[in-house]
Amino acid sequence: MSTAMEKSTNQTSACEHVDKPQIAPVCVEKQERILSTGDGERNYCAFPTVLELEKDRVLAAWKQGFAHAADEGIIRYAVIAKSGSLLERGTAATVPDFNAQNVELTRLANGRILMWLDIQDYRKRKSRMGSIAYEYKDGKFIELDGILTDTAGTKYGYVFDSLTWNSKDYMIAMTFPELGSQRSTHILTTVDGKTWIQIADLNALIGDAVNESSFAVLNEKLYVFSRGDNAATYMTVLNKEGQLLCKHVYQKEEGIYKTGRPKLFVYNQVLWGIMRNHAFGDTMTLALICFHADTLSATKIYTLDDAGIEISGDGYYAEQYFDGKDLCVVTYKPQSKGRQPDIVLMRFPWNEGHPGRKRAEIALEGAKKTYKCIGSGYSRNPFPGKLERQRHGSCAPRKRQRNRFL
Repeated sequence: MSTAMEKSTNQTSACEHVDKPQIAPVCVEKQERILSTGDGERNYCAFPTVLELEKDRVLAAWKQGFAHAADEGIIRYAVIAKSGSLLERGTAATVPDFNAQNVELTRLANGRILMWLDIQDYRKRKSRMGSIAYEYKDGKFIELDGILTDTAGTKYGYVFDSLTWNSKDYMIAMTFPELGSQRSTHILTTVDGKTWIQIADLNALIGDAVNESSFAVLNEKLYVFSRGDNAATYMTVLNKEGQLLCKHVYQKEEGIYKTGRPKLFVYNQVLWGIMRNHAFGDTMTLALICFHADTLSATKIYTLDDAGIEISGDGYYAEQYFDGKDLCVVTYKPQSKGRQPDIVLMRFPWNEGHPGRKRAEIALEGAKKTYKCIGSGYSRNPFPGKLERQRHGSCAPRKRQRNRFL
């Protein structure tokens, strides 16, 4: 299908990648609080999404089930104060006999808040049934009719991200063979929040199979960050006419490798991304990356959390919000080996546009570099209740400490 976002014939790129510098991770301080550990039956908590509400509140939702997939998962939610205190918690959605997976909160230009669920038949592993929506209104989740479908009749599952640009709503979602289409990732747009039009096939634009993707608008350009089906990671840039200005594939030497569930955002006119990363050492880390908007290079990479080799593999899909000058991140991770993951809230001091009041620069000397970080603790306690206070850099391999939450 011809789209409005076909590649421009003008190849003079506005974001030509001129260098590939080696990037070293930067350790930062953090405070951490567990938001959910399950209910004693469904203890697998994962894939959180957040959306800011009025009155300094944040709505969070996540999958709660028995396993990463192929289970009968439900969607739980919480309303928290930006400071971290819990205001409300409950069940947002259940789909009997099916798995409710990969939840995504979106706000439309007209102010409506939607929660998208990726419904799967768990008896057939990851057989997609399509994405359905709930509207969050007056503190309640109201199920809407139908599966996410565009004007051409194409059905979608797994919604990744959404934004409003020039009063127009955009969304990224995937198609699947079991829904009648090839497996691919698309950008959709709508003017009323009900009728969706496909305007770009990211697989076609990139020339490779991609899945989890996120986007942000900066200087009237749309930046799209995508995880490849293999270890590749891409950034594409589109202009307001929908033409492809450039694309870049990141190399491991740039500090970005085998990413997971990226989220792009703009803060003070600077492009940032938060994601799971495997570029440094043998473990997965939760990375915050600052991008140069013209070259697309990663100018700084912060390791916000390092699960350690013992529990690496399942975790670190994350979304963020700001509380004053503090960066707050909601993610999921296991607390120890053999334990199912929890939903956790992390807080980082934001110092002149970068997290951490004290940081240790680390030279990248190879894939198995031993990291040593410093930290000074954090003087005030923004979290009421139980809190884990860390006095070490969060990316240092270390002996597993007893978790005081357990």
